[in-house]
Amino acid sequence: MKKKYKLIIAFDGSSFHGWQKQKNTTLTIQGLVEKALSEIFKEKIYTQGSGRTDAKVHSINHHVVFEAPFSIETQNLVRALNSHLPKTIRCYSVDSLENDLIATSDAKYRRYQYLFSTEEIATPFQEKLMTHIPYPLDIEKMRQASELFVGAHDFRCFMTQGSDPKSTKREVFSSRITECSETFHGLFPEHYLFEIEATGFLKQMVRLIFGALVEVGKGRLELERIQQALKNPNGEHIAPCAPPEGLYKAFVKY
Repeated sequence: MKKKYKLIIAFDGSSFHGWQKQKNTTLTIQGLVEKALSEIFKEKIYTQGSGRTDAKVHSINHHVVFEAPFSIETQNLVRALNSHLPKTIRCYSVDSLENDLIATSDAKYRRYQYLFSTEEIATPFQEKLMTHIPYPLDIEKMRQASELFVGAHDFRCFMTQGSDPKSTKREVFSSRITECSETFHGLFPEHYLFEIEATGFLKQMVRLIFGALVEVGKGRLELERIQQALKNPNGEHIAPCAPPEGLYKAFVKY
């Protein structure tokens, strides 16, 4: 008897080309998860994830829904999956589903986190996990700019091509920058956390928003320009796209 499951996984995206399967590479999270599940259940398994991630972007809370040809005790499935997956992808839990769940559209909100440092010299351990911006930034001005994104807006100026969304409007519930003094025993410098929570995100939306915040912090972009891009979007980017290193899908709520 067929059985539906939902996985919660985490992954270090440094060496992968994103979540979604692609024809020209086997280095995708979805491809490796489906390969592992297919080996466990001895037939082809197809999955649906809680959204895409770009190459080199990480996740600490990615939900994956799939249908299996038979049931396996959930803790046994966790162990089996982790034995078939590379150590840069870990399954934390498996839940049995009694009702249909669409991993993308049924999510109530998502949260992303972006870690960045502004020290003159980066530590050798942060390269793949935290973006290094070796410039003095006006963090307070960046905080003011981050608050402009809260609310329902048309984010056409904060997306890239490559997907076909039904709408470019999203509602942002919170957007903030906090200072982090924890250095994890010297592995990382003192750094900052940009955290944004919304109903959903367009392709590279978080990276383009953070790119705009960095330009504000450098004094190259005024707050009024952000307000204009949100009020009267013409699809033109107002700032460069921030690097993928340092970006994490942090939480998905159903």
